[in-house]
Amino acid sequence: MKLAAALLGAALALPAAPAPASAAPGANPITITMSMRASRNGKKFAVLDGDVLKTGDEVEMFVNVNQPAYVYVVQFYADGTSAVLFPQECPEPGKPRPTNGCGDVLASPGTDLRVPEAGDAFALDDNKGAEHVYFLATRDPIAKADKAIAGVIDNIRRTTVEPAPAATPPPPPRKTPPDAKKPPPPSKAPTVGAIGAAVGAAAAEHIKPGPMLTMQTRKLKRIKRPDGQPATEGEADSRDGSLVVMRFSFQHE
Repeated sequence: MKLAAALLGAALALPAAPAPASAAPGANPITITMSMRASRNGKKFAVLDGDVLKTGDEVEMFVNVNQPAYVYVVQFYADGTSAVLFPQECPEPGKPRPTNGCGDVLASPGTDLRVPEAGDAFALDDNKGAEHVYFLATRDPIAKADKAIAGVIDNIRRTTVEPAPAATPPPPPRKTPPDAKKPPPPSKAPTVGAIGAAVGAAAAEHIKPGPMLTMQTRKLKRIKRPDGQPATEGEADSRDGSLVVMRFSFQHE
């Protein structure tokens, strides 16, 4: 059920985009348009809300906004875990950055923002069930736009556990003299990787999309992109039109 990155795309540093000025109440509301495409056995097809995907399908998403806006994509899985699909946290200085940006990414209007970055895809693993993807667009970075949602995103990032590295085989036992004292038996305490996985899984159980569910845009409509592909569009219905939250769901069987 989880979306795992498949393939590795080239990573280049991107120049920082200028921050947009906050809009006054009643200004032109943000509109977000998203489309999802999947590939199965080499054939690509459009995915609409409520469609069924299968293990092994490779997925790509495209997000478009009608004005400069910061975009975030968050995934919630049926097993209670979750992940921030976009944007990634910025790597340490000197390390390559994702081609579609990192940190708080300001998307340009009329330009497709691809998730994941070009050359990559999300592949569905063996875990099955309902999958929910939330697309958010704001005029300001999420930490300023909505602290409750920013807290959800931060919690997800902190509790996402990377796979533990392969265990190193123990060295062969050494022969000890008959009169030597025997060492104490080895501890059966769990490994750091096991502890991290347990803590991460337990914490993720309590991370729910509450603020996003409450604020999600309900005025959604299906449209066609310029290339003829179907897409879903939602318009911000907050007081000043500065935040739009869209939920897209599919069934993984």
